[in-house]
Amino acid sequence: MRKTLFVLVLVVALMAMAVPVQATQNVAVSGDWTYVPTIVDVREDGQNLIIYGRDVGTWTGSFEGTSVERFTVVVHPQYNVYEGVILFEGYVDGKYGTMMLHTHGKQYPGGLEPGTGGDWVGQWMIMSATDELEGMRGHGTFWGPSLDVDYAGHCFF
Repeated sequence: MRKTLFVLVLVVALMAMAVPVQATQNVAVSGDWTYVPTIVDVREDGQNLIIYGRDVGTWTGSFEGTSVERFTVVVHPQYNVYEGVILFEGYVDGKYGTMMLHTHGKQYPGGLEPGTGGDWVGQWMIMSATDELEGMRGHGTFWGPSLDVDYAGHCFF
């Protein structure tokens, strides 16, 4: 009897300590990201050219705002790869704040890979967010010619 009472008290105590789980709102996002890059440094590494830079961007669509970014582009003989970290300030689904995104992508100049036509294709992921966007997560894709790409994906509030 004492053992049953102990287990019952333990279960009730654990239930009281449980943290309620909030429902997550899944929001589809899409739009346009236009940016103006500035090259900071260029280095050669064998047949590769490594470009370091930063840019300022304007976002329209589901992300409404501006951004600054630090990026690296590696120009290979057959393709180019890109990686960047973006600090965005503006609105997502009517909520204001900042978010940090990690981006990476690839470009096959001249459309060496079927269907790319020389466009950049890549992925983005929200690393952190502040203000009304705090706690938001999200990921998606981007594609298009240099300096003006489309994005799409999902954000979870």
